[in-house]
Amino acid sequence: MINLIQQAPGIKPKELAERLGVNERLIYRYKRDLEDANIPIKSDGYGKGYTYAGDFAMYPLDLTEKELMSFTVIPMAIRQLGNQVPKEWLSAYEKIAASLTSSRRDRRRTWQKLSEHILLGTSLSTQLVNAEEQDVDSGAEGRDLGDLLLAIAEQRTIEVVYHTLSRDTINRRKIDPYYLIPKDNRFYVIGYCHLKKEVRTFRFSRFREMTLTKETFQKGTFHLGKYLENVWNIEKKDENVRFVVRFSADISRYVLEEEVAVKPKVTQNEDGSIVMEVTVSSGDEFLRWLMQYGPEAEIVEPQHYREKMRALVGRWSRLYRA
Repeated sequence: MINLIQQAPGIKPKELAERLGVNERLIYRYKRDLEDANIPIKSDGYGKGYTYAGDFAMYPLDLTEKELMSFTVIPMAIRQLGNQVPKEWLSAYEKIAASLTSSRRDRRRTWQKLSEHILLGTSLSTQLVNAEEQDVDSGAEGRDLGDLLLAIAEQRTIEVVYHTLSRDTINRRKIDPYYLIPKDNRFYVIGYCHLKKEVRTFRFSRFREMTLTKETFQKGTFHLGKYLENVWNIEKKDENVRFVVRFSADISRYVLEEEVAVKPKVTQNEDGSIVMEVTVSSGDEFLRWLMQYGPEAEIVEPQHYREKMRALVGRWSRLYRA
């Protein structure tokens, strides 16, 4: 109970009872027992949430920076597993999380400290900015990442100025950030977009400005696994294109080593080549991935993307023939 109150100040007796698996009346008895033991629990009245008076907190664990980074980032998706998570694991996590986040001020320092140890790629467009402007904006992205981690942890809405690259437009919008996904030296934010009234994927480096608001949100029934169904890398278009691709024997072992979210069907041929069958959310994203293998990968199906690849090869040929 001490850990739960410290981790989630304002937690109500009913929720405490559910988490501890006891009758709600026992929570009030526990509260009196803790008060008798000089634990400064306070509430605004019957049925109200519990917090601690003053600076009471459990002694923080002495984690290394790498341990802290692993602990604070990876468990963001653990609640999607629901009842699959053992109660003992969840209990241990709550105790450690409570000691790491003893106050809002300490929590902010934790997230911002964490952001300093996450390496992000640098957009080539930043090279167009003169040196004086770079000095003024130096370190802004790192601070924004710390605020973003804090917003995800506290389920707080953010307001951003976002650059939509496909239309080359910039607009202001509010986002409820659900998850931060690392992909290919970039970070992507999956969250509810108040402007488009749906869950979308945003590239973090396209945030021109970001402000934490006081508004909070709930994820509701959102399920990360269902949202990313058939997403090959990160791009979600709901096209659900079925590909059949033949990889040569020279490259097949490297293809089999790829780590992907979508599970394809792979058939091994006697000559060492493989045939992959997979349905993906975005055909163009899969095509871009496939191009790294050059002539060692042949699109068998669908015909539309086979023709698209043929047109690309023709353009390359004309370009280098000139």
